[in-house]
Amino acid sequence: MGTKRTVRNRIRVAVVDDDEVIHLLITDLLQGTSDFACAGCFSNATDALAGLPGLEPDLVLMDIRMPGGGGIECTARLKRAMPRMKTIMMTGVNDPDSIEKSLEAGADGYLTKPITADQCLAMLRFTLKGRARDCSPLSQRDNEVMR
Repeated sequence: MGTKRTVRNRIRVAVVDDDEVIHLLITDLLQGTSDFACAGCFSNATDALAGLPGLEPDLVLMDIRMPGGGGIECTARLKRAMPRMKTIMMTGVNDPDSIEKSLEAGADGYLTKPITADQCLAMLRFTLKGRARDCSPLSQRDNEVMR
């Protein structure tokens, strides 16, 4: 069997968002692919900070605004503990200040909700493209969505 870092050689993605519907939608989306798997879901920054290091995900989809602690500070703390982990911020507000603060905290990408399935998968692949780990190259459709 594989280690914690692999689920049938899939990229492990965790979700940190206070919206349970987002957890379900992203989990279903990831399960429908051959290259991604859901490593776990957390509803707040406190639980994410406690649980993510043990799960060792390759990438985290992080909501910026959550009760009890924001995603930007959570990302900064996680990046110090797990510098190789990629993070994509998600928010319902397209705010230049939040984008700048997210990047300063170590975020590798930024998505504005609502997010389509194609946008989410394209951003996951785009964010991971530079990694040494084997992952699917961007398809023509992924490139169209990113543009």
